[in-house]
Amino acid sequence: MDEKRFVQSAYAYVYLGLYDAALDAFARAILANPGNPELYYRGSITARRNDRLRLADHWARKAAQIAAGNRFYAEHWQSVHASRLVAVARRAIVRGRHAWATRLLAHAAVLDPLNPEASQLLATVGADARHAPISHSESEERSCDRASNTRRHRRCDGTHG
Repeated sequence: MDEKRFVQSAYAYVYLGLYDAALDAFARAILANPGNPELYYRGSITARRNDRLRLADHWARKAAQIAAGNRFYAEHWQSVHASRLVAVARRAIVRGRHAWATRLLAHAAVLDPLNPEASQLLATVGADARHAPISHSESEERSCDRASNTRRHRRCDGTHG
């Protein structure tokens, strides 16, 4: 089966509300033609709409990498990545890691200035952080040395947060 049939199947599954099957069909389309950025882009939209932000981020980034000069794919990845950072920030807020959430939300707001959730949460957490004492873990995080930069970077991009 060629990629066009997989994409048609994916949209049929979306129409039927079978989102996991749709994502699987997009994955098969990508396997059939891994050099086509449009397949990654379309799959990332479906993944994002179904709260599969890690997969959406991966596919959107891949589309932007394959079509390196294409501004449309790059902006789409920035928007998807910002949504993923917001989701990671929400988990950080629940865990009481307000300083970390503030940094994630600030980065998300830079990546996608039109993301209302990033700016609203940033305003809320920023206001809360000014009135809350700094926790022990946040003060340790601030004093980390350069040797742990790789660990911090992995958390920043949401892969381990």
